[in-house]
Amino acid sequence: MLMAYLASTNDVLRVERMAALKNDVMNLLRNQKPQVEGLAETLVAMIEGRPVAGFGRSGRAGVPPPAADGDGTPSLPGNTIHPPVVLDYCIQHLGAMQGELGDSARKVVRGVFVKAAREKTKPYAGTALYSFAEDKRATAAQAWELKRLTLALCRPGVNNVARIAAIQLAGQRGYSEALSALRDTLSGEKRDAVLDTVCIGSIGLLGDANDIALIERFAGDARHSSAVDAAIKRLKGRSGADSGI
Repeated sequence: MLMAYLASTNDVLRVERMAALKNDVMNLLRNQKPQVEGLAETLVAMIEGRPVAGFGRSGRAGVPPPAADGDGTPSLPGNTIHPPVVLDYCIQHLGAMQGELGDSARKVVRGVFVKAAREKTKPYAGTALYSFAEDKRATAAQAWELKRLTLALCRPGVNNVARIAAIQLAGQRGYSEALSALRDTLSGEKRDAVLDTVCIGSIGLLGDANDIALIERFAGDARHSSAVDAAIKRLKGRSGADSGI
């Protein structure tokens, strides 16, 4: 019954309440022992906007996957079945479950994360990025794909929530290629307190002493004071280490 409710689309509750309730159901099902059969494939199907496909206990997909992009990644149709906030929860729970899945099922789930992370106008793109990053058995090819997706989401024109997540991940992972986009964001005329703060933090992790002047422009704003202080401290420390001081 709970699995059927997850996949149902005729809920009369308000979206926020319905999403919170479905998140509670996902938590309940995911924490049951033994594992609930079919939860992973139900979440994948909800994200992809299609009927449940079934991996089975062996972790093998039971029906053909949805249509694929040119690189073989399963495509996400324009999903009007479940609202974005529900899909975000689905992605979060799949990310937490992926270590428990068999190889074939993990491959399907990774493909879903990649496609969702390419949905640059959707807030769940950032959630998919972090879920993809949580794969403890990631290969070198997956690491490269993660970097490529992260850098793409750091640029302007991306959903703000997803962009903030990507900028944070770029700093954590040491993706210095993101610096140009972060510097341009802080140098531009348009201001967003949260976006500016994460840019400052990641520049502090990735940049050099030449970035100090740019970051100091935000020193007088109390909303950024902690991030500014921490970033400048890191940049000065890195500059001293590089010069052998």
